[in-house]
Amino acid sequence: MSKEEVQAFFMLTYLGFQQRGKNGGVPIEVEKALEALVRGQLVTVSEDGRIEATTLGEVAARKGIRAVTAVKLARFFDSARGREVPELELFYLLHFTEDGKRLYLPLSNAEHRSRVYENKLNEWAQENGRTTGEDLSHVLNARMLPTAQEVRSAKLALLLLGWIKGEHLSGLETQYQCYAGTIKTQTEEVSWLADAAAEVAEVMGWPGAHRLGELAECVQFGIETSGLALARAQLPGIGRDEIRALVAAGFGSVATLREASPEVLSRYLSPRQIAGLRAE
Repeated sequence: MSKEEVQAFFMLTYLGFQQRGKNGGVPIEVEKALEALVRGQLVTVSEDGRIEATTLGEVAARKGIRAVTAVKLARFFDSARGREVPELELFYLLHFTEDGKRLYLPLSNAEHRSRVYENKLNEWAQENGRTTGEDLSHVLNARMLPTAQEVRSAKLALLLLGWIKGEHLSGLETQYQCYAGTIKTQTEEVSWLADAAAEVAEVMGWPGAHRLGELAECVQFGIETSGLALARAQLPGIGRDEIRALVAAGFGSVATLREASPEVLSRYLSPRQIAGLRAE
């Protein structure tokens, strides 16, 4: 595709209608956009003006994430080479992208000014002793009150960490002052974003790309990686609480469940759940 073809396409859109009659118009806007995409390594422009998407650009288009989100993720994974990034930092990163910032998560003035989530972050950092990237370090080491967006991203990161660690939904509602419906919406959106980030990480050659792909599923199901095999099977009537109990008891796969006697399973599942498992 050439620049001229791109310009011709946009001339037929609402953008073209808006720019009609303005100085420079669509050609200037297209040129600015292309320059930004080239700087972000999402497209290349040959000497004869032909435009091609890079591998990173193809991932951004296929996954439906914004160009600025793809660039931020790519730069993060490039800078994170050689270190293991904790789950909480990945959650913070995802919500701090342009796509992540569009996710609605309530944050009251009292929550913001009390610095309750900063305190929780610092407790987490002291307990884990992990090195973090620039964005999260800025909040951890802030002397002045962080911005509402920084605190909102910290709140979501902590909430999601509790979610995959098995905290009950009612407890999360109370602790983070938001309704169950809001939490479920966040998990769906962040799972999508984490899945897209995993592909960006793979393009950048980040060693943790596979783990990030699994984390997307963990957020979707509300469990840790040890329970993914059971969660993927979507066994009737068996939710995240049952999966956690079964994994803790040594049942990490559907095969081990089916090999177990009804007497053993009755310690963890109801008769109806056991019957549903046998019927599968």
